[in-house]
Amino acid sequence: MATCSTLAKPVAPAAFCNVYPNSKTCEGGPPPCTLCHSIAPARNTFGTQLSEHLAPGTARPLSDESFVAALPAALKAIEQADADGDGVTNVAEIMAGSLPGDASSVPIERSCSAEEKAAAAQNALESVRL
Repeated sequence: MATCSTLAKPVAPAAFCNVYPNSKTCEGGPPPCTLCHSIAPARNTFGTQLSEHLAPGTARPLSDESFVAALPAALKAIEQADADGDGVTNVAEIMAGSLPGDASSVPIERSCSAEEKAAAAQNALESVRL
């Protein structure tokens, strides 16, 4: 059985993490195939959106070199879009580690307790005094 990496661009995960090295999506290794694919080689909404901006007008398939060169601009072009329509931008999902092509995958916002807020305020005051 073929794996995701044999059906998609094997250079894609590393190239993606070169663009977003500090994202939760890239913590602990390459992003999952489901970042861009539903079931490889089929693309999800994020993968489709990305593909539309990936070296438009260039003959397909792209070489690995052409793909890696075009990926940063294509990602930048769709950062503020919301590929899956869940109300969260693609870049916010990438940075938070959720999947921008899956509406059921949204960043989890952690709310602070009153005690945590008070401690944070106290720490901020103390740092200003220093």
